[in-house]
Amino acid sequence: MIKAAIIGSTGYVGEELTRILLQHPDVELSYSTSQSYIGKKYNEVYENFNKIFEQECVEENIEEIADKSDLIYFALPHGLVSNKLTSEILSKTKVIDIGADFRLKDKKTYEEWY
Repeated sequence: MIKAAIIGSTGYVGEELTRILLQHPDVELSYSTSQSYIGKKYNEVYENFNKIFEQECVEENIEEIADKSDLIYFALPHGLVSNKLTSEILSKTKVIDIGADFRLKDKKTYEEWY
């Protein structure tokens, strides 16, 4: 079983990713972070998850989450993830950034498109 976390789970992309991961037989959604809904259960934010996902939304503590997760998904707006990741976090867990921070290698191309 893969323990996965979603940073930014209550945004549009985070909600869709939550829905997809909850259907995967080999994934356990261990952390769900939100800036706006810390302390609220996920199904209180999105009622369509009632009786499906009732985990509490937690504060974004990436270092702690990296210690306890096999994989962290970042579902944050473009430009935020590159400032949050450190080599220490990357040494502890795998990371998938849904945004564009690491999509393009050339900084000029990134700035032109984003």
